This record gives sequence, C-alpha cells and structure tokens, in this order.
Amino acid sequence: MQIQYASESGGAYRAGACNIGPQEIARRRQSGLLAIAFTVAVAAVALAFPYLGALAALFGFVPLPLSLAAATIGIVGAYILSTEVVKIWFFRHKTRLP
Repeated sequence: MQIQYASESGGAYRAGACNIGPQEIARRRQSGLLAIAFTVAVAAVALAFPYLGALAALFGFVPLPLSLAAATIGIVGAYILSTEVVKIWFFRHKTRLP
C-alpha cells in the first residue's frame, strides 16, 4: 500500500510516498483499539469511583445525581463525535495533493 503525504521542506510543501505493509497497518489498528479500550476503562473507573461507598467517603467524594452524570456523558459524547466528523471532513477536503 502506498500512502501519499505532504511534507514541509524549506517553507514549501512537496509530495512524497511512504510504503506501509499489511502487517504495519494491522499493528497500528490494534494499538489504536488498545488505546480506546484503556480510555474507556479509565473513564468507567472515574465515573464509578464516587459510588464506591467507603472508598469514596475516604476521599470525600459525593456522587453526582444520575441525571447530571447522564447529561455530562451525553455532552462529552457529542463533543467527541463532532470533532471526529470535522477531522474526517478536514483531512478529506483540505489536504489534497496538487
């Protein structure tokens, strides 16, 4: 597979090529999925921590009302979705090589 990219060289951009094999693509995809899995796991622990009773009381945490927690999760989810959509749009339409 050949991937085209633009690199900055002395103030001007020039086109180049990078050969990436199927194994490298699979490795990058797996590491991306691993990063997502760890992010979700850490977020789940952070959200559950105030509801853990004695451990939460030890640190003085008070659980949020479930409606507020749901609204916060919804807002963060909408933010992540919108940034991903804009990022995909940007890289498809704004970085085409001449």
